Amino acid sequence: LIADQLNYNCDDERTMAKIRVAQLNQEQFNAYSTILHRVKDKEAIGNNLFFLDGPGGTGKTFIYITLCHTLWGEGSVILCVASTGIAALILPGGRTAHSMLKIPID
Repeated sequence: LIADQLNYNCDDERTMAKIRVAQLNQEQFNAYSTILHRVKDKEAIGNNLFFLDGPGGTGKTFIYITLCHTLWGEGSVILCVASTGIAALILPGGRTAHSMLKIPID
């Protein structure tokens, strides 16, 4: 599982992150920056739960994917997990929680 998540080209990921960050609007950038800061803050362990809420088309998934590219570009392990198959399809390397974490369906 972890080996799969380290199979990214950091240079390509940094380039993709830079392109995507430049496309964020101010509100998206604020969310992105806040989450990224907390993820990197070693003192904030246990306080890193974020919930992005908004109507369709407001950029929630764009922020998630931008965060993934940023952190992959730094060599971090990022697991893109979703509750449904459809949601998992739109995340890079995304899988359902049941599939990735081997949670029994019964």
